[in-house]
Amino acid sequence: MDLKAEEPSWIRQILEKATYAEYHGLDAIAAEKQTGILSVTHGILTGYHWVWILALVYLVGQVLALLVSGDCLFGMLTGGVVESLRLDTAVTMSRHMAAGFSLWALGAFQFLGKRFRHGALAWIHRMSGRIFLLIWFFITGPTAAYLSLFTGTGALNAQFSTGLFAFISFDTTLLAYYYFWRGFRVALRRKRGAESMALHGQAMQAGILFTMTILVQRPFQLAFI
Repeated sequence: MDLKAEEPSWIRQILEKATYAEYHGLDAIAAEKQTGILSVTHGILTGYHWVWILALVYLVGQVLALLVSGDCLFGMLTGGVVESLRLDTAVTMSRHMAAGFSLWALGAFQFLGKRFRHGALAWIHRMSGRIFLLIWFFITGPTAAYLSLFTGTGALNAQFSTGLFAFISFDTTLLAYYYFWRGFRVALRRKRGAESMALHGQAMQAGILFTMTILVQRPFQLAFI
C-alpha cells in the first residue's frame, strides 16, 4: 500500500512543500522577492558594510562586558533582565552566544568573501556554508527559540516588556529558520541553474538579517526595561 496516497491531501501538500521547496516554492518565493521580505533585504549584507560593522561592535561589546563584569553587555546594563548570565538560563545563553559569534563570522565570510564563491576555492564557500547551517539548525536556532520562550524578568520584574520582546524574538527565529531552509533546498536542487543560486543567496541573506534583528531589539529593550 502506498502510504503517501493514503495521506489526506492537505497533509501531503504540506510535506511536499517542506521537502521540495523549489518545486512548490520557487515561484512563490520569487513573487515574494518582488513585493515582500526579499525585496527589502536584497543587497543589504553585500552593499552596506556598516551592517557587519554594527554586528562587530555588538560582539566586541559583549566580549568587553564579559571581561569587566562577568556578564553579557545587556545583562550588565539592565541589571540582569536581558540575556544575563546570572539567570537560570545562563548555560543556554553562553552556548547561544558562542554559536552566534561563529554564525555571524561565517555569514560575513559567505557574503564578503566573493572570491571564494567560484573556481578552485569554491569548496571553501560551500563547506563554510554547510557549517553555518549546522550551527544554526542545531545550536543557535534551538537556543534562540528556548531563550525566547524562557526569558527571565530579572530584578526589575518587567514581565510585560520582556514578554513582548520574547514574542518578537521567537517570531524572528522562526522566520530565520524558514529562509535558511528554503535557501538550502533551492541551492541543493538548483532546478533553474544560476537563477536558483541567486535566489538561494537572497533567501540566506534574509535569514541572516532576521538573526540580526537583535541589534535593533536590544536598544529598544534597554529603553523600555
